[in-house]
Amino acid sequence: MLRLAAQYADLWNTAYLGLPQTMVEPKSRVEAACKEVGRDPATLQMTGLAALAYTDLLREPPGFENGYLSGTSQEITATMTEYERMGLSHLMFHLVPYNPTTLQ
Repeated sequence: MLRLAAQYADLWNTAYLGLPQTMVEPKSRVEAACKEVGRDPATLQMTGLAALAYTDLLREPPGFENGYLSGTSQEITATMTEYERMGLSHLMFHLVPYNPTTLQ
């Protein structure tokens, strides 16, 4: 599947519900696939989905073994900056808990 993404995709989604360090190994695999098909890896944009947990509303977010974003605005911003440094062009969020308060 990575070879198909490397050959045909404009965007490749990685870091599914994970922190930036979870991108290292998948990113190296997709870069290798790009090189294998003769594509410059820089031309394949990467997207990611991260869990953003409001721990004041839900103490222990379940099921996030790859970690989740939480903390102060500055801490979350620092983590978002790390995603950007690792090459993500788009970052999506899975809100925990998912309710009107977190959406606001």
